[in-house]
Amino acid sequence: MSDDETEPVDEMNYALWGEVDDATRRAADRVGGEPADGPASRNVEAHRRLREVLERIETNRTPPELKAWLRRAVGDRSPAPAEMDVSWITATPMAMPTSMRGGTSERLFACAVEDGELRAQVHVEDGGAACAVTGRLVGPDRKSLAGRAVELFVDRAPRESAVTDERGEFSFDARRGTVFGVRVGEGPRATRVALIDPASGKGGSGPTS
Repeated sequence: MSDDETEPVDEMNYALWGEVDDATRRAADRVGGEPADGPASRNVEAHRRLREVLERIETNRTPPELKAWLRRAVGDRSPAPAEMDVSWITATPMAMPTSMRGGTSERLFACAVEDGELRAQVHVEDGGAACAVTGRLVGPDRKSLAGRAVELFVDRAPRESAVTDERGEFSFDARRGTVFGVRVGEGPRATRVALIDPASGKGGSGPTS
């Protein structure tokens, strides 16, 4: 590969995450130095369009009629919990940036939330028996969302709370459990995001009820 070429995965990471490491900075330099219809520019634009489509899909909330039907269906079998919620959405597994690759124990996810985007990195420990979660919240303008409430859910129950710092970042220490997710925000506008089921080895399969 010549000095002015970049790998397709670096162009994709640049489209998704911006300039986060040397590889994505090289991709940014190449896009900036070629015409709008250049190969790298076309790749980056295609990834961004796909991302916009996925974000629109991810922001869809569970229809009220479906939630009511699910509550009735569960209630027919057993009393429904007072705060039962079926509005979890599933984060999309993303390609791990080159600088973050270090084995299968690190997994990266992204998901649209109420007024921006959640990027979460899950570190799987003890052969899948525990997970630590770090993440960042950014707005539509890619600026950090500071002072936002985030809560860690393990096995569908709240375990720990945090508030994003000035960089929009938060972190939770490793917890043992089966399924992991986070709740972003507070009150009825909060977004519940399913991240990972480490026992199954699959990302994005989290709480659904």
